[in-house]
Amino acid sequence: MYRKPNVNELQLHRFIRQGITAESLAEPLVSFDSERDAGEVRLELRERDFDIAGIRQAGVVTGEVRREDLINGRCGDWIREIPDEAIVSSYAPVPELLTRIERHGHLFVLALGSIAGIITYADLQKAPVRMWLFGLITMIEQSITESIRLRYREEYWRSMLSPTRVGRAEELQQERRRRNESRDLVDCLQFGDKAWILFKEKEIRDQVGFTSRRVARQRVASLEKLRNRLAHAQDMVTEDLETIVRLALGLDTVLEMISGLEGRGQGDIAQ
Repeated sequence: MYRKPNVNELQLHRFIRQGITAESLAEPLVSFDSERDAGEVRLELRERDFDIAGIRQAGVVTGEVRREDLINGRCGDWIREIPDEAIVSSYAPVPELLTRIERHGHLFVLALGSIAGIITYADLQKAPVRMWLFGLITMIEQSITESIRLRYREEYWRSMLSPTRVGRAEELQQERRRRNESRDLVDCLQFGDKAWILFKEKEIRDQVGFTSRRVARQRVASLEKLRNRLAHAQDMVTEDLETIVRLALGLDTVLEMISGLEGRGQGDIAQ
């Protein structure tokens, strides 16, 4: 079964792919002339709480230097080459930034043909990335919800959850109805419960790259933790990076999911 994405979903697709770019996250890169005294620059970087700086030769940033390297001599004595993979355009979208920063730890941003900005892990805490992540996770949950609605009868998926889990969904449904919010019971399930239902089928797990139900459960649990941190304005932690990068790498799969999964499950709504 295939569901054609509506206009709002297509707009969200575009936002997720290209809506936020490097220029929204980058900080100006502090740089020093290669002839500057290394000890002086080390002290200046410490005072400003910077670990990395650019090194200029003939007025152009040609390399980087790490604060801990600056022991003596000139800054140019400690210059490090910047790999091409660590240099991005100011228009590079978030998915590209996430996959590259995982490999290099920080990125340098081009502006008007010269290196002028830097992106570090700390910049992933900024509002644009948090918005991007929350939007992507919301898309995943909406996709799972709609897929369950299309593939299964309610009586079928009820049998796949414990009475306690179904009971909690029913309580939430009743509360929403009291607020005049019409919601199907499937809308009131927890994220993890929805995933447990949908990823029971090997065919679907294969489509989204999960090798087993255990792996699917782990991935969903990671998404839930990340979503909760984002929703409560908490800092993302190091362990979130793996989940974030996996989302970026699997972006095409995620965007396809929201259009609806093909095929029908054992609890198909068709008679």
